[in-house]
Amino acid sequence: MHRIHGRVSKACAHLSSGLKSSLLILMAIAGSAVQSHAANVLLLVGNTTLGAGDKAVQDTLKNMGHTVTVKTGLASVAADTAGKALIVITSTIVPADVGTKFLSVKTPILAWEGGTFSALKMTGTVSGTDFGTLLTQTTIKILLPAHAMAAGQTGTPTVLNSADTVTWGKPATTAFKVAQINSATVTDSVKATIFGYEEGAAMVGQNATGRRVGFFLDDDGAGKWSASGKTLFRAAVNWAITGSAPYFITPPAPQTVLETATATFTVSALGKTPVTYQWLKNNVAISGATGASYTTPATVMGDNGASFTVAVTNSVGTTTSPAAILTVTARPPVFTTQPASQTVNENQTASFSVAVSGTAPITYAWKKGGVAITGATSAAYTTPATTMADSNAQFTCTAANAGATVTSNVAVLTVKPLPPVLAPLVSNSPANDGDSAKFSVTITSGTPPFTYQWQRATVNISGATASSYKFFPARLSDNNAAIRCIVTGRGGPATSNTVTLQVNPLPVAIIKQPQGRTVYEGQKASFSVSATGSAPLSFQWQLNQANINGATDSLYTTPTLLASDSGASYRCVVTNPGGSLASSPAVLSVRAYSKFPVSQWIGVSAELRDDLGNPVGKGAAVEKDMVVKLFTNLTGGTAAYQEDFTAAGGQPIKVQDGFFTLYLGSGAGNGNLNQILTANPSLFAEVAIGQGASQEILSPRTPITSPAYQGAPQILKGSGNPSATAPAGSYYEDTDNGAVWLRLPVRWTQVSN
Repeated sequence: MHRIHGRVSKACAHLSSGLKSSLLILMAIAGSAVQSHAANVLLLVGNTTLGAGDKAVQDTLKNMGHTVTVKTGLASVAADTAGKALIVITSTIVPADVGTKFLSVKTPILAWEGGTFSALKMTGTVSGTDFGTLLTQTTIKILLPAHAMAAGQTGTPTVLNSADTVTWGKPATTAFKVAQINSATVTDSVKATIFGYEEGAAMVGQNATGRRVGFFLDDDGAGKWSASGKTLFRAAVNWAITGSAPYFITPPAPQTVLETATATFTVSALGKTPVTYQWLKNNVAISGATGASYTTPATVMGDNGASFTVAVTNSVGTTTSPAAILTVTARPPVFTTQPASQTVNENQTASFSVAVSGTAPITYAWKKGGVAITGATSAAYTTPATTMADSNAQFTCTAANAGATVTSNVAVLTVKPLPPVLAPLVSNSPANDGDSAKFSVTITSGTPPFTYQWQRATVNISGATASSYKFFPARLSDNNAAIRCIVTGRGGPATSNTVTLQVNPLPVAIIKQPQGRTVYEGQKASFSVSATGSAPLSFQWQLNQANINGATDSLYTTPTLLASDSGASYRCVVTNPGGSLASSPAVLSVRAYSKFPVSQWIGVSAELRDDLGNPVGKGAAVEKDMVVKLFTNLTGGTAAYQEDFTAAGGQPIKVQDGFFTLYLGSGAGNGNLNQILTANPSLFAEVAIGQGASQEILSPRTPITSPAYQGAPQILKGSGNPSATAPAGSYYEDTDNGAVWLRLPVRWTQVSN
């Protein structure tokens, strides 16, 4: 046996990880039966005297019908491959004897010497890493049962009847890794015991110029192989010579896609090259689908369940893959347009809508506040007329199809309150002066609650906050007042139309006519009138229907009258905005005074006393002279007696209501007052306060015996104390003490200049 001790060949590299999977593969060569193809085979050995192992190989080749030419590796040359269908290199040779003689030949090579693996670039060059041997083995592990070289065997068949050395290599990933060392270790799992390259496959540093096969036998291994081992050898020889019909390393896998998506089916098939592909859908060839992969057009739901296969053809035959089923699922709904939040006025409707993509049919269900809305089953929904209770309600739409059920974003409804809408104001205007005017407003629409504020000329009327307003009393000054109402609801304010108040003036009505007067010559007469009607009232007194200058009050007092004034007619014309009305005439009667000799009053002195006879002069300041006059019926009212009183002791005189006492002096020289009064019943006293022409008359110019004095004048005795009065109605000079007092009951009134 020719071996280089310590030199082991590198294991063949793995195929792709997919080769590890146990796949159902259709085979061009099935089962354990291996068909032989008679051919010329070159058997390279270490010595022409064959050992047991090489002899067993030779015999097996011949039994397969092959013509076998035996040569030593040292003697062989590349030209020996001419006319040969296969070169078999056993491990009895010295690797250096062969070297790279056959590296580039197109003839297939089957070898089990690790050094030869390296020289032919079937593995790397490091012994023990890229190739090598393992002692005391009887089994190997099948990795690729679908490959022709597996001869239909699976699992860990016994390939040697007794323990012996097994050769392994680590091929490139493009090799068919059919079997490996039967070991559980990671290191052993990459040690291929049967592997092969198709022509053109990338090996370690060079593409294969023909098929290349690595096998597990060692020097004498063939002499110990079992039936399984021999079957594997025969299969390896046949594949090396003829290649194989296509078979699938990775068959097309089932695909699941969403509707409208494409589906891609891919196959990984090996066999004698070149190979062609034809994809089929439901056993019908797909035009143009002639690659190792096929991508469908955009799918529709009708494609669901379709069966896809691929027929792979080479010169050996055609193999059709298992069917891959296409599952098309409904494309779930996707909201391309979400419902938008809406803002509407109360009583309006709100519309929400969505746009959804996905597999039809799609159903819709709208919800309000999470509760389904009856009948709202389309992509759009319009609410009934809204109320304020709908504000902030949340609306969603659920879209569903066979793929899924999805819910939209939340759309919020905002309901705005309506401002009030007002009917025209209702009013009972116009009104008469002093009457009431009523206004009312009616709200035709709007969002309650409502508040009211009535205005006059755009200024709020205090307290006028109801739906109606009573204007009372309506005065003439209110004529043309602009009245309106501002009504405010949840939606804001609204201003009514403006109504102009019309107030009609009340005409003048005289309720107290002026009365005729009778006075004495030298007196004055007063006339008065009372009238009603719209203000302002103006008065104009007339004398004999001619206006009296300055007489423009409801009361008119004449100047001092003469007897010739008797018979004058006085009336008052009262005027207001409603017109003028003349009062009834009042006729004046003036009486003449009786004669009274002035000489009788000469030398009369007087003094003002209070009710007890005490001199007046104390009290509150009245900085005016006090004048007391006694008048008689002299023509023009000439004073028969006049006395001016000044402040006693320089002090102001106190003017008070009640009686005052006039001291007339003492002695017979004063005359007999009783006789005077008796003879002159029209004698009167007049009391005035003032200075000069500014004096004002305070007491009525009536006889002192008249009831107008609210009591009878009295002649007092002695000191003038009212307790010592003379008999009522008798007027005389008190001769007891020679003093005469006249007590006059007069009401005092203070006036200004």
